[in-house]
Amino acid sequence: MEQATDFDENLPALADRAYALALDCCGTCANYHIYWAARRAAGLVGGSDLDHAAIVARIVSFAQAFSPPDGRDLEILIPGAADSGILAGVAMGLFLAGGRALLDRSRFTIIDRCQTPLRLCLEYAEARDLNVGIDCHDLNDYSPAGRFDLVVAHSILAFFPAAQRGNMLARITNWLGDDGRLVLSVNMGDRSAAQRDKRFERVIVPKLKAAVEDGRIVLHEDLNVFLERCANRQQGMTYDRGGFVDAGQFREFAEHAGAAVEQAVEFGGNAGRSAHEYSRPRLIAVISRAGKTP
Repeated sequence: MEQATDFDENLPALADRAYALALDCCGTCANYHIYWAARRAAGLVGGSDLDHAAIVARIVSFAQAFSPPDGRDLEILIPGAADSGILAGVAMGLFLAGGRALLDRSRFTIIDRCQTPLRLCLEYAEARDLNVGIDCHDLNDYSPAGRFDLVVAHSILAFFPAAQRGNMLARITNWLGDDGRLVLSVNMGDRSAAQRDKRFERVIVPKLKAAVEDGRIVLHEDLNVFLERCANRQQGMTYDRGGFVDAGQFREFAEHAGAAVEQAVEFGGNAGRSAHEYSRPRLIAVISRAGKTP
């Protein structure tokens, strides 16, 4: 097959496929997977789209400096994937760093406890001839057979109560090889449930409706049922909206968890606008294992 060099996703097609898969495969997380792909198709920038360029840049930097020993494949882990967005960013970064040759020497493992994002990632990978393996697993119970050269975790800590985040970061960091790196994206600041709901009604709903009207979102149900799903996107899921105050607080948190923070950069957000409009700032961190073998 022809090897693609275009790693952009077809977001309307992704939203349609995610909707169908979620209705077929998901349990309590169906609303989340339907909403997330739909909002991306509607042009609502956030999450992995908001910091896509920053993540790609860090993948490029890592890949240009890293050489797998003994000529083996580069082992990459993506723990938690709402859809194919994170995979797309990592693939783009690797391609920019080393072209198709590096991608052909890269092996991806994607973990999620739901089949919907795993199947979306597989379909994305098959279209671009990427070596992707999936594992339907809860991260709390996951134990890899070996270590990874690169782990890219986006917003994963938000799906754990604040008291459990340190232990989860410690576990993920321990999956790194001696020269491995974790690229981690986390929320900064807080948004109350009231602020979230106000933003949904005033900003998100009009854009979702416009995307339905112009065909970017194809409904599989009545419009009102779809919007209700989107409003209740986190129903039945563990999700904590609390973020970190600043990079200093994040560094203290990470180092307490046994992680060595090499870089922690805040960016994005528009908190100066009205509370119902703002996008929360994010922090991208590059992390290695503390006390790694020389």
